Formats: sequence, C-alpha cells, structure tokens
Amino acid sequence: MNTLIAIVGLVAGVPILLSSFAEIPVISDLAQEFQRWGIILAGFSTFLGVLNLTFVNANALRRRKHTGQVIEPVVVLVMLWGLVLTGVFFGQTHPAYDFVFENVLKPLSASGFSMLAFFIASAAYRAFRVRNVDAAILLVCGCLVMLANIPFGEQLWSDLPFVSDWIMRIINGSAMKGIVIGGAIGAIATALKVLVGVERSHLRG
Repeated sequence: MNTLIAIVGLVAGVPILLSSFAEIPVISDLAQEFQRWGIILAGFSTFLGVLNLTFVNANALRRRKHTGQVIEPVVVLVMLWGLVLTGVFFGQTHPAYDFVFENVLKPLSASGFSMLAFFIASAAYRAFRVRNVDAAILLVCGCLVMLANIPFGEQLWSDLPFVSDWIMRIINGSAMKGIVIGGAIGAIATALKVLVGVERSHLRG
C-alpha cells in the first residue's frame, strides 16, 4: 500500500513540478487537473477534520462530570457547528456569519496575540544577557531598533532611524534571504525525496 501511495504521489507531483519550469500544454493541463483534484481532496479532508473535532469534543464532554470541565467542549461544538450551519444555509455573506468573525474570532485572536507579548518579553530578557560577543552584538542591535521605534527615540539621536533602517535592510535582510534560500533548498530536496520514494516517513500510520 505504501508503494502505491508513493507511486500516486510521483505521478501527481511530477507534472505539477514540471509545469512550473516549462510551458508544455499537455503537462500544464495535467497539472491543472491534479490541482483540481487536490482542491476536492482538501474539501473532504476539511470535512473529516470537522467530524474528528466533533467526536473528540463529544467524547470529552461525555467523560467529564464537573461543570467547569464541560464548558470548553461545549463552546467548541457550538461555535464549530453554528458557523458551519450558518455558512451552509445562509451563505458566507450573511450578517450572522460576519458577526462571528468581527465580534468573536478577531477579539479572541487579538487576545491570544497580546498574551504572546509577555512570552516575547521573557525570551528577550533571557536572550539579551551578554555572555559573549554574539550576545553583545544582538543586544546592541536590538536596543537600537527598539529605540528607533519609540516616539522619543529620534530625540535621543537624530540618526537613530537611519541606523535602525540600515540594520533591518542590510543585516537583517541579508540574514533573512539566506534563511529563505536555505529553507527553499531544503524544501526542494525533501520534495524530490518524497517524489522518488526515498522519504517515506509520512506514509507510516
């Protein structure tokens, strides 16, 4: 079975890969067809994910006895199926559908990201301890960039915004480009290993 799955991945992946490098009508049409199949499979996978989330929370709800332990699965199930049914029967432009995004999802997302600020501050405190030359450079660059982004930073030193911009564009930009290039090479190598069947860890259940 694993060999069959690897063959299917190879047959579907090679045309999509080739269509990115060459304009061959037959290959392009085949790649578009496989991509349409991928969209259909993604839809079914999303439906299975909804069912799995429902079963997991329903089982958790059945096992829990105290009222405080029941709230979380109930909220998940109500929000999940409420949003699904609203989108199915009334469409994604219905005010109730928009209400969930504007008044529930966005505030919760903002609250979640705001909580990360405390963890970032803690991590920055640990990272900015000067133990060696690298940590000292990180501390100096971090302080310069942070000072340049506060209202009175320019009052401390008029050239501070230019220094911060140079750090972000030259030093940080060069490092990020190297990381992106390295990640792209790694992704290509992993994709080729998956296509030719060398990498099969994703087939293990």
